[in-house]
Amino acid sequence: MVHVEEVEEEQNISETSTTTPAPPTSSSSSESPSPSSSSPTPEESKEDVPSPPQRTDEQLKEIEDKFQQAQNIKNEGNKLFSEAQFDPAVTKYTECIDLMSGCEDVHAPECAVYYGNRAACYMSIATAYSTSSPTPANPSETSTIKAKDEEKAREFLELVVKDCTKALSLNKTYTKALLRRASAQETLRSFGNLSRALDDYTALLKLEPGNDLARRKVAYLPAQVKEQQEKDKDEMIGKLKSLGNSILGKFGLSTNNFQFTQDPATGGYSMNFKQS
Repeated sequence: MVHVEEVEEEQNISETSTTTPAPPTSSSSSESPSPSSSSPTPEESKEDVPSPPQRTDEQLKEIEDKFQQAQNIKNEGNKLFSEAQFDPAVTKYTECIDLMSGCEDVHAPECAVYYGNRAACYMSIATAYSTSSPTPANPSETSTIKAKDEEKAREFLELVVKDCTKALSLNKTYTKALLRRASAQETLRSFGNLSRALDDYTALLKLEPGNDLARRKVAYLPAQVKEQQEKDKDEMIGKLKSLGNSILGKFGLSTNNFQFTQDPATGGYSMNFKQS
């Protein structure tokens, strides 16, 4: 189950309660660089962090005009979100992002909100897909449709991660983006996703020591990470064995002809061949 977040107006949160809509479609996406995990020292700031581009007064005025347009469009997006019109809201937030492209540094916290709000839409769309109950004319198609819905939900969760990562690159203390990304990573469920979700909840707890949800997740997730690591490993081994059997079968052999023994002292493995 995907947790639906609220859309933000400026730096405040406008809570929205909606019923689960029918799965919509959307084609918007954004690339997102990973944010730095630690603040640079003054020396690093001078050498490694690029200085903001120098702009003329005319350029700054043009940027302010664009920013005011973007803020107005964002408000339209917020209204659409509150009405559970998530696809049109995505379009509005994307317009904001496009308007401020190349000058996000001037209003970085506000631009972070555009990405954070679009991520909230993607989260809601993912929820719609993951909770939908298909009723096809042919009941045998139910499992196929359900699988497709789950795949679409994953696609939108990945968009949540990308947009939240971009938002955090603009505002590293943007706690709502941290929470949305952590929730999406946790739902995606792989070992890597769960590990990153734990990292995000840990970072969130540092920013908000009184956050009970983050505290519970930090206590709960380590065991889930370990369990998922074992599941992913078993799945990988199964796929490798299947591939190996498809090749060895041509020679009358299988992976069962090879026995791997772990050395408890070094953790390494030795392989022995045994005839069936």
